[in-house]
Amino acid sequence: MAVSNEHEKLVQEILNWSRETYDCSLLSISYQCSLLHGSSPTPPINGFYPDVHITDLKNTFLLIGEAKTKGDLEQNHSKAQILGYLKYIDNFVQNHTDATCILVLATQWAMAGRAKGLLRGMIKREKLSLAKYHVLDQLSVI
Repeated sequence: MAVSNEHEKLVQEILNWSRETYDCSLLSISYQCSLLHGSSPTPPINGFYPDVHITDLKNTFLLIGEAKTKGDLEQNHSKAQILGYLKYIDNFVQNHTDATCILVLATQWAMAGRAKGLLRGMIKREKLSLAKYHVLDQLSVI
């Protein structure tokens, strides 16, 4: 599937937010973004490849980043992908109780409310009480 410039900019926003929010100096960062040099494949998570994967060697930090454009967010594939990531995060925290673990979903500002509702609904329906998320909805990602 072709990746749009809009999607790539959302991936950049996830990386920027991650570096501003967490000390990434000792973390392993992999991402898929042709606009940035140093892009490397991310590992599969529940059969899906996230746009951004940041972890440490001690299994105390995990960030899964996913960029969704307006047309992508409502697709069945995207919903399955997001649910797979949330389940992985919930399980990861169950097995690493001291870990910081989060899904960062970047989308256009106009879709941020829908993205938050989708995530809340999945967490409630699947009883994923340990799954944490953050939706990037800055105007700069439009």
